[in-house]
Amino acid sequence: MQANDPVQEKSNTSRSPNSQIGNIPRPALKIQHKYAKSYFLETQRIIKSIQEKIPGKIMVYYVPIKYSMVDDHVDYFLEALKDVKEDTGVINLIIFSPGGSWEAALRIASLIRKFCKTFNVIIPSRCSSAATKLALGAEKMYFTPSGFITPVDTQIIYKMMGTEGNIGNTGNFTSCDAINKVIDLLLARSSSGEDREKVYKGYELIFKYIHPTMVGDTIRVSKASERSGRQLMNMHPDSFESLEKIDEIAKKLVYDYPSHDYPIIYTEAKELGLPVELIEDKELCFSLWDLIKYYRSATREVKTIVGPSVIHIEENSVVIETDTKRLARRFSFNKQFLQSTRSWEYTNDNSQWVKVIHASNAFGYKTIAIQEQEEEIPKLDLETQPSTPAENLVPPKS
Repeated sequence: MQANDPVQEKSNTSRSPNSQIGNIPRPALKIQHKYAKSYFLETQRIIKSIQEKIPGKIMVYYVPIKYSMVDDHVDYFLEALKDVKEDTGVINLIIFSPGGSWEAALRIASLIRKFCKTFNVIIPSRCSSAATKLALGAEKMYFTPSGFITPVDTQIIYKMMGTEGNIGNTGNFTSCDAINKVIDLLLARSSSGEDREKVYKGYELIFKYIHPTMVGDTIRVSKASERSGRQLMNMHPDSFESLEKIDEIAKKLVYDYPSHDYPIIYTEAKELGLPVELIEDKELCFSLWDLIKYYRSATREVKTIVGPSVIHIEENSVVIETDTKRLARRFSFNKQFLQSTRSWEYTNDNSQWVKVIHASNAFGYKTIAIQEQEEEIPKLDLETQPSTPAENLVPPKS
């Protein structure tokens, strides 16, 4: 076969995806980044409908299960409260959160109470750990039948004995109360000489697995958790039978439950002595559930494959919303796999807090960056997609 045989040339061309046909190069593939839909208009509609049923100003604090409440959120609560008058009668905060920093919870409760006469929380589903702490700062906790809080025994990083007595950090969290219970079980503290020997041997056994400083940490942070719970409830002492009752509740929430994730539903919260009320309006319960479903979809991580070893990530991790605007922590970056180190590197990081507000454009809203000179961010979400009813939203796999 001759070198210029057209059959041979066609065969070579078909095997080479980057080859040229004649002198015309193939067009480069254009990558279109994917973005999660915000559902801002849908959540605004629901918030306003809830506000018509429950007297007061509605706020939402949504933290996805894989994230945590942190001190940074406090500043953006202040941003959310800018258009709330300080003499507002009631603020009702809808909470969904797996927990996080109890220091942040204390500061958020204190901040909100500066802008209203009465602070209530609405618990449509998960309100765990530090989120429970935040709820303790409210005059009233409104539960739906699916709502729950949890104990507030603090979780700390597990430290074990390393080589030559050094601290070994596993990076895993464990409950302070669990460690305290193990210590009590092994030591069975007593004042007699024989039992003191058992105590010594008990500690000797414990310190093979737990670093001595961790024993001190468990006592310290447990006391801090108890104290912060008491401090939050003392912001509204008239909601409880007495100051002694506040002290009792603070201790029970730290020490009396079998696990950190134990769900305390409405009936048990009432027996505990907390100022709770059950939401029996079914339409209101369903509206709150619809709200959670929209936020689950709006905070879903979206990935775009940019190249063989590059992935673009878009995600809204936290939402603070009122009936006029939404604040969200937006992640936007590339993950690139480096063959040299066999690890992922983060590049082109444009993550920031953004604000979504109503606007007179084709979509009814716009997204802007929160900074000194606020600038509109184009195409933050798939605004061209049609609205999706909440009942058609499928929760993401955990």
